[in-house]
Amino acid sequence: MNNEVHQDTNLHENLKYEQVAKAIAHKIFNKEFENNALPKESEMQEIFEVGRSIIRDAMKILKSKGLIITKTKVGTVICPMRNWDYLDSQLLEWLMETRMRKEVFDYFLGLRKLIEPKASSLSAILLSDEQIEELKSMWNTMEEMAVNFHNETWVACYMKFHEMIYKGSKNLLFVASIDIYKAVWLSRLANVSSYCEVCYKRHKDLYQAIIDRNPRRAKYASIMYLKHLEHGRETHRVLSNANKPPYDHGQPSHDHDHDKPME
Repeated sequence: MNNEVHQDTNLHENLKYEQVAKAIAHKIFNKEFENNALPKESEMQEIFEVGRSIIRDAMKILKSKGLIITKTKVGTVICPMRNWDYLDSQLLEWLMETRMRKEVFDYFLGLRKLIEPKASSLSAILLSDEQIEELKSMWNTMEEMAVNFHNETWVACYMKFHEMIYKGSKNLLFVASIDIYKAVWLSRLANVSSYCEVCYKRHKDLYQAIIDRNPRRAKYASIMYLKHLEHGRETHRVLSNANKPPYDHGQPSHDHDHDKPME
């Protein structure tokens, strides 16, 4: 019984210092601290109404993410944004809750453009027959969701679809980026029923190329989908959770025939 109480207390304390770390991070993002420095430890205790140990544990989290650094005779200062650890999935989740989310999304899209076409090409070759069957089953569900939408099911299938592509590449660096993918996209894929049908159509060529074991077509389909995202129409849908009409930057260009791969 005493062990259970002790475990519950530890869990509560862990949640508390993580919550404090997140709260401080948001203040950093919003530039609420004067002189680019954090208040003294005693002041932080008063602000967040917690003990010294929780503040110190929260600071350790922020230091590990490159947000702050402690300097002798200076105190704890906020690091330049270029020093932040943008490969930290939790930091990305926090940033996606702020007004910086569009900027982070654009950075992430740049990363996807580097990784995803190659991952798609490799997956068309390297996915096992069993994985191809799993992909087909998943696609059938996505196809159904385009007509009879269910948010949780759609999001789960969408994320699993891309996770299979990254894992199917057998490239460990690509696989390691899955957590970054989830951190950025999961917070944006809530209540996106009007986005579902568009997204389904955009992915259809990619899906077909992969199950046909055609790496050139898979790479091209991925490039074209990411071009649509970069164009901004779908990006805006996602960032606004499809609650507002999309901001039309004009019709996408169809002058991409020179990009098409040989069959």
